[in-house]
Amino acid sequence: MLISCPKCGRKSYGAPYGEDAVWSTCFRCVYTSTKPSNGRSFYWYDENPTDSFFGFNLWLQTECVGNSLWVFSEKHLQFLESFEHNTDSGSTKIFTVTNLDLTAMMPGYS
Repeated sequence: MLISCPKCGRKSYGAPYGEDAVWSTCFRCVYTSTKPSNGRSFYWYDENPTDSFFGFNLWLQTECVGNSLWVFSEKHLQFLESFEHNTDSGSTKIFTVTNLDLTAMMPGYS
């Protein structure tokens, strides 16, 4: 996941660490944090969405039509780019991941 470093505010990374932990690290200031991977808290619908493990701000977020538009990871960004491309071209392609239609969860910005 792409997160904002709590120490310097630059882009940092979070990822699984072993079987039951997650870590975050900033290559700019060398801040590092590790914690158990249980007990996730999601604040994605808040005004300032955060990652689900550390509660750090998401790196890729911006205001869009009065709402917060955010991206959790590079894979998430690719999904949104593909969704936008297919929507702009009028495609009716369905994006399905593990039996969940992610496009149904997309906000109706207008």
